[in-house]
Amino acid sequence: MSLYRSFLWWLLLAALGALAWDLLQPDFGEVVIRWHGTTVTTTVAFFLFACILLLFALWLLWTVLRFPYNAWQAYAHKQARSRLNSGLTAFYEGRYG
Repeated sequence: MSLYRSFLWWLLLAALGALAWDLLQPDFGEVVIRWHGTTVTTTVAFFLFACILLLFALWLLWTVLRFPYNAWQAYAHKQARSRLNSGLTAFYEGRYG
């Protein structure tokens, strides 16, 4: 992505953040969560922040749990490339077996 496009993207995100703050700032509201007899009361802003933090934590957990699979897949691709390369080299040299 070009620098100009990236700058416009960040400018748009800042404008959306300012708009969201302008809409939420006068009245933060109240969120009441009831689950299995437990009641939690918080503001909308903190609830949104907690949801974003939870989504980030889940994404990070998923990324960390996929590290071994990605490493295994990269190793398998490397091995396949090596096998193909050695096979083509043997074919070029006339060793058909």
